[in-house]
Amino acid sequence: MFSRQKKRLKNLYRGDKRVGIWRQQKLLYIRIPKSGNSSIMAALGGAKKTRMSAPEILRLDDSWTAFSFVRNPWSRLVSAFTQKAGDSPTSARVVDGIYQGFIEQGIPIRADMSFEEFCEIVCDIPDGKTDKHLCSQASFLIYKKKPIVPFIGKIERMDEDWSRLLQQLGLDNELPHINRTGKKGVHYSHFYKDEEIVKLVGDRYADDIRYFNYDFKRQ
Repeated sequence: MFSRQKKRLKNLYRGDKRVGIWRQQKLLYIRIPKSGNSSIMAALGGAKKTRMSAPEILRLDDSWTAFSFVRNPWSRLVSAFTQKAGDSPTSARVVDGIYQGFIEQGIPIRADMSFEEFCEIVCDIPDGKTDKHLCSQASFLIYKKKPIVPFIGKIERMDEDWSRLLQQLGLDNELPHINRTGKKGVHYSHFYKDEEIVKLVGDRYADDIRYFNYDFKRQ
């Protein structure tokens, strides 16, 4: 029984996309962890959470609005580290200082691990074998080398892109606060003290960089 459960957990986030659907409004949101997902779901409210494949999403007719939001991959990985591991993780599902999902999937992350060690482990595991919080954003949004939704906003320009989306939808929902900088307002670049780690993360999330036009910036 345990082996079946472990296999189910390992395959839980492969293939189908986690989406929020508002059928009456004909609105679909592809949910990407660590890219404003919780805030967006809270702002719009009342979504049906389900899963759809890329072909299913692409078959939606033009009366639907399908969207998602992405985040700088270097920043997103810092967010995953500080919330799911680090010295004081804030995730609701933490066991012995580590996010339970990492434990269940056999990802060898320790509570006392440095950010550099965290990056080395994360970057050694491909999308098909890792946790949803560590998968590339391209794995959620790109199918046959093309985006599967027409509207892809960015967390870094959230106010502008959110307003543009709401105008398109004819809504005025306010968006709850999203931390776009990092732990306690620290810019993500301060976590990357070693240029080799910058390159390692850039190589691991090369598709995010290429498809969503990101680069590493120091502050």
